[in-house]
Amino acid sequence: MKKTFKFIILILLIYGCGKKDLPVPPLQIQVQKVTDLKGSLYGDILKIEWTIPDKKIKGFMIYKSKNPINIPKCDTCPLTFQRIAFIPILYSSTNRMSFSEKIEKGYNMIYKVIVVSEKGDLSEDSNYITFSF
Repeated sequence: MKKTFKFIILILLIYGCGKKDLPVPPLQIQVQKVTDLKGSLYGDILKIEWTIPDKKIKGFMIYKSKNPINIPKCDTCPLTFQRIAFIPILYSSTNRMSFSEKIEKGYNMIYKVIVVSEKGDLSEDSNYITFSF
């Protein structure tokens, strides 16, 4: 009897409950990114526009990298972006969004947009747009 009991305990310890494997994070639905970011200058006002990529969106974060024109461009240096705005979603018949800001002279500027889902998940970076003023 003791041998049978020990054997059963040994089998339970070896096999345990469930499948043993490395933990796997839960699947996340990818937030669709902006792919058609465009910009236009109207004097010293920059207007950027894009298409809303999905319906379950909370808003958009606008980022800008700004460097003086007189400093030589460094192709191997990483870009440093600052968040300049959060725009809550506004649906319209055109399904387009826009953001405008007054820009300073003497700078190279790079803009990007990141989508924020209703759950707070973030998309990848949009395409970049570059302006020198």
